[in-house]
Amino acid sequence: YLGYFAVIAALALWVSAWASSSRLALVVLLTAWFVSAVVAPRVVSDLAWFLSGDRGAGRYRDLREQEQREEVADADPLEAGQAGAHRTRVVATACA
Repeated sequence: YLGYFAVIAALALWVSAWASSSRLALVVLLTAWFVSAVVAPRVVSDLAWFLSGDRGAGRYRDLREQEQREEVADADPLEAGQAGAHRTRVVATACA
């Protein structure tokens, strides 16, 4: 963190020395802050999404649905939503 702080402080000092007035230095530094804090994260996120080839939520949803189908197929009938049918057979058999 110390190195990061040193780079930011050096950049701020350089801009202040370069600018012809404190007003210009403030505008330049606020613009740099806005770009690095607001614009850059969104641009980098969109760029990563574009370059990854994975187009997001649709693929995630498909994988999740496939996992759920596999879980239901492997589950015990009592846990897979068929408990009511099992109870009906047991009661019918006990009453018969």
